[in-house]
Amino acid sequence: MPLVEFETGAAYVDDNRALIAYDNPSRLGTVTASSEQASAPAINLQNGNTWQFWQPDATGSQTLTFDMLSAQPFDYVLIAAHNLSSELSGDVVVSYSDDNTSYTTAHTFDDADIADDEPVFVNLVSRSHRYVRLTIPAASTDLRIGAVYIGSLLQMQRTLYSSGTPPTLTREETRISNDSEAGQFLGELIQREWYMGSFQWENLDKDWYRANFDAFAVASQTRPFGLLWRPDDFAQEIVFARRMSSVAPRNTGPSGFMSVSLEVRAIA
Repeated sequence: MPLVEFETGAAYVDDNRALIAYDNPSRLGTVTASSEQASAPAINLQNGNTWQFWQPDATGSQTLTFDMLSAQPFDYVLIAAHNLSSELSGDVVVSYSDDNTSYTTAHTFDDADIADDEPVFVNLVSRSHRYVRLTIPAASTDLRIGAVYIGSLLQMQRTLYSSGTPPTLTREETRISNDSEAGQFLGELIQREWYMGSFQWENLDKDWYRANFDAFAVASQTRPFGLLWRPDDFAQEIVFARRMSSVAPRNTGPSGFMSVSLEVRAIA
C-alpha cells in the first residue's frame, strides 16, 4: 500500500474531502542531485513522465535539492514511480531552506514503513520557502525515482460518497492466457497493469469551482497528479494518476451549484 503521513498541525488531518496533488512549482525551478547517472539525470523528476527517472551514480546517502527560484507555498511532498522499498538503507528526510545552506527538517519517513513501491506522500504544515531537499540513504545505484511533486494541495469542497470507485481496489490489466489442447490452464502473462478510478462531486459552489477546480482541469490535460480520494477513512489509498476523459462540469439547479466527474488511470 502507499505510504501517507501527516505532519503534526497539517491542515487536512481527519478530513474526508479528496486531496489532489497537482500544484507543483518545483517543476518550474531547478533540481540538483548529489550524484546522477548520465542516462538518468535529476531533471527527469520534473516532467511527470514516469518512464524517465533519476538514478544516482554512487552509493550512500543522496540528496535531491529543489530550487523553486523564489519562496513558494507548499504543504505536501509526493514521491512516485520509485523502488525505495528495496533500495533504502535508512530514513528519507524532507527539509527546507531559504539560503540553500541551513536546512530545517519538516518530516522523516521511516524506511521500515516504505514497504512497497507505491506512492509516498506527506501532508505538511503549510510553509513558504525557496528550497526543498530530500535526503535519501541509497543502498545501491539501482535506486530510481520517477517523479517528485512539491506544492499546495487542492482539497475538494465536498466529500465523495457512493459516487467514488476506490482506485487501488480497481485493477485492470492486459493479459495473455495460455491453455492446453485439452483445455487445461497453463498460466497467465500480465503485459500491463494499472488502477482505475471514477469519481463524481455534486453541489460544488460555482465560484469555488471556477477559482479552484478549473485550474486543476487545465493542468491535468498534460500532467499526472496525486489523488487521495478519502483521506480519513482510507488514508493509504493515494494514487499517481492521469485523467482519462474530458472534464465537463454541469450546472445543477437554480442555486448555481455544479457537478463534475473525473475518470483516472493510475500506476499500479
